[in-house]
Amino acid sequence: MNPEVEEKITPLRIYRKTISSKKRKFAFELLSLIVILSAIILTGNFFLIWLTSLALIYSSLTLSWAFMEDMGGRTSLGHTIPFGLSAYLSAILLILTKRPESVLFSWIAAGMVSAIIFYILSRIDRVGFVFITFIVGASAWLISPLILLKVNGELIGGEEGFSIFTISLERIYIISSTFMILLFAFFSLFSLNYRSLVFKAMRDDEKAARASGIKIDRLKLYISIISCIPASISGGLYALLFSHVSPDSFSIHIAIFPFIASVFSRDESLSGRIVGSFILVFISNYMNSLLPESYLLLYAAILILSPRIVRMRFFRMEILGG
Repeated sequence: MNPEVEEKITPLRIYRKTISSKKRKFAFELLSLIVILSAIILTGNFFLIWLTSLALIYSSLTLSWAFMEDMGGRTSLGHTIPFGLSAYLSAILLILTKRPESVLFSWIAAGMVSAIIFYILSRIDRVGFVFITFIVGASAWLISPLILLKVNGELIGGEEGFSIFTISLERIYIISSTFMILLFAFFSLFSLNYRSLVFKAMRDDEKAARASGIKIDRLKLYISIISCIPASISGGLYALLFSHVSPDSFSIHIAIFPFIASVFSRDESLSGRIVGSFILVFISNYMNSLLPESYLLLYAAILILSPRIVRMRFFRMEILGG
């Protein structure tokens, strides 16, 4: 074979080999997830199933957050917007219409409204995006206790929130685990598809991507929609798990949860973010059982140490060759 031809196709062979290796890793991780989650529900342990359901919901939120981070290069501290908006909208529509099917509509509607908000905010520079999303989410947290409904002559809502219908824990577990697995599979396969390279080109350098003909605004809209709708569904499942909606759905600890859960994971590792979410939920629950709200100290410590942790992680990856 002509050496020049062989030299030209070598990078393509390396790329295909890398993708093939990543696909095998994805298949192993997916199978492991299915086996572990199947084993948990077979235990019949009510508390373990409930806590795992909560971890699954938070994992789905983290994965939706990670898509915006990995494909758009934007760190959001406001994913409580679709998360909490979905919970509140589903409760309010259920009270007004008394139709359980309105819950599904509210999840999608909340996701689309949130996507529009994020798309508008994406026009701000990346540093400003972090702060403005946090401010908008925190504002929703402060405003939510003011939401009141008059039902049968009585005011409901406020700081106490709204109650919604109850479904069995097993059903919540199956829905949450199925949703998280599908989300993991979709985002993993998308990252392995050549189309993701266009998104990553924009993530790495918006000006260069725009100059090369990439439609930046359209990609930002896609990212906002794909990131916000799963976060919205996660918020709806969160409301169903507790059969209650309160201002906590917009709370600061939920806003920073995806970031904290991703601190220790390798760059763009979705499985690492799932593991981080599970560890954070289980440790937080244990700390909370010892001393209420003590898990917030853990969150604060990780936030303070996060710059050093990230530097150490990247330094280790460089030493080990990626």
